Amino acid sequence: MDLSVIRIQKKQLFVHFALRLIGDGISVHNVRDCVKENVEKMLNCGDKDKLGYGLYECKRCGERHYVAHTCKSRFCNSCGKIATDNWIAKAQKRFVNVPLLKFLNDKIKKR
Repeated sequence: MDLSVIRIQKKQLFVHFALRLIGDGISVHNVRDCVKENVEKMLNCGDKDKLGYGLYECKRCGERHYVAHTCKSRFCNSCGKIATDNWIAKAQKRFVNVPLLKFLNDKIKKR
């Protein structure tokens, strides 16, 4: 299955759910502006008409390839996953590489 189809379906489900909440009387006015901005970014993620794009062109054949910009919001499924993976990689570099589990196991065995 095409991943872009799955992404669109998630966005459509989110919009449907949000509209249903609004229809049930939950006010959008109580939502903070930063939340509204992140929801809008997420809904526009990967849309080259709304967030822009990079254009790459082959110098030999002239073929063009468009790469849509992403929202880079932690609220977005795909961008948030990338941000989380980057955060984990940085955090793992800060850990001291010691055999902590072995040390704990040895202490438990001595009891």
